[in-house]
Amino acid sequence: MDRGQHLPVKTFLQAKVWGVDAKSRPFIHVATIINISDPGIVLSGLRCTLKPGAVVDVQYDGSVAEFLVVWTGTDALGEVGMRRVSPGTCMWDSYVARACGVEATR
Repeated sequence: MDRGQHLPVKTFLQAKVWGVDAKSRPFIHVATIINISDPGIVLSGLRCTLKPGAVVDVQYDGSVAEFLVVWTGTDALGEVGMRRVSPGTCMWDSYVARACGVEATR
């Protein structure tokens, strides 16, 4: 699938997120992926503060990838924009393909 042609995609996917927050405390939370773009995501509902530049792990549907925090929201929604840093196949290609009505190619 040509991801660049079919993104961004609005979603409501639950994902596990873990790493170290802005106060250097480890965390594990479930958050909602509300937008997928190539090569990043926007999470909502994260119950901790992250700093831009931090690297966290995101797990969706059994796959795990590292993401770099690019921006953080200023409101109570806990929104965070992230860019994938780990190489390999995008873990939500099949979801994006179904959402766009096309076949995913790997």
